Amino acid sequence: MSGFREIINTIANPRERYEFAREIGVVANESMANAFMSEADLQYMDEYNRKAADFFFKYTGLEIFTRFTRVFATGMAEKFIVSHAMNPRERSGRYLDDLGLTPQIVKQWVKDGKGFDTPAGQLVQQGLQKFVESTMLRPNAAERPVWASDPRYALLWQLKSFPYAYGQVVIGGVLREMKARVQEGRAAGKGAGQIIAQD
Repeated sequence: MSGFREIINTIANPRERYEFAREIGVVANESMANAFMSEADLQYMDEYNRKAADFFFKYTGLEIFTRFTRVFATGMAEKFIVSHAMNPRERSGRYLDDLGLTPQIVKQWVKDGKGFDTPAGQLVQQGLQKFVESTMLRPNAAERPVWASDPRYALLWQLKSFPYAYGQVVIGGVLREMKARVQEGRAAGKGAGQIIAQD
């Protein structure tokens, strides 16, 4: 429900939400195409091809869609860190630690008016950026085989890179979370009976 409310909030207050996302540096008018193509890919394009790519991303709606998803992710990031700082749950400490934050830092940020010109605000800004970037499927050289970085195969790899990145980021993220929960002592690896007994 929190996600649905944030979608509605993003649609109802587009300027406010966009300015917040822009303030933390996760959206910019001229960089939307880069959400689909990395700098390594773009360096092989001449000025004409870059303009053609920008035209393509703008008039197929991909630029609007990408901007919306990043603005939405920023709103969810804010709600996530505030929720886990103000109402800590079992794994709240680990989640905030992954973003380089503590409950005290987030509480201070909220107390200071959620600005980014204080020490706490700068740390929260970095945490928000990390959250948003980790939720975006943005294939890069680290998320593809070495041969896919060869410019001769870049076009072949362009669409393939998204399913590959999905496997690395989403499926890999689920597996990493399962591993973390096993280490915490509660996961499917213990057997269904034990989990039910614990619950």
